[in-house]
Amino acid sequence: MNVLIWYLLHFIDFSTANIDRNDIAKRLKPFLGKDYDKSDNKIYEILKLKGDEGKAINLAKRLKESAEIESVERNPLRNPSTDVFVLIEKLKSLSQ
Repeated sequence: MNVLIWYLLHFIDFSTANIDRNDIAKRLKPFLGKDYDKSDNKIYEILKLKGDEGKAINLAKRLKESAEIESVERNPLRNPSTDVFVLIEKLKSLSQ
């Protein structure tokens, strides 16, 4: 589910707790212009064209911080949150 939340954060500020992947996929549909398909090899192109990666990074960081503060177990991977931004930032730093 981390990846689906990552995709959604390209378009909206999303922090609803306890949501499943089907609900996230439904919320993605208007932004993608079609149903989400995990085997879609054009998802990256759609995100680059229609989404905002910088916004997604900032929102993902905020979700993770919120998860760390709110979680009784201090689990930063509670629903919803994502660490995909860590990978993206690392890849961006390597390409510079």
